[in-house]
Amino acid sequence: MIIDVKSPTLGIIGKIFMNAGDSVTKGDELLSVETNKGNTVVKAKNQGIIEEILVSEGSEAKAGDILIKIKEEEKAQDTCKIDKICLEEESDIT
Repeated sequence: MIIDVKSPTLGIIGKIFMNAGDSVTKGDELLSVETNKGNTVVKAKNQGIIEEILVSEGSEAKAGDILIKIKEEEKAQDTCKIDKICLEEESDIT
């Protein structure tokens, strides 16, 4: 699933800390948005791979604009369920 990371406020994109293709975990700093009241750091809310960065440093962002797209990684719990089903199917075959 693709997750859109949106700008929390109107401002100028400051530093971008990641690149397309980078792995991120929940809480990683992605970029900063500079306003006349200070800087806001936008953090990842999920684990995944940065699919696309839609802004560049110095560009303007409005509140709600999509800044980055993250391809969410499959959750470990879901993988276990799939593996269990696969193991059960294999044992039925033998």
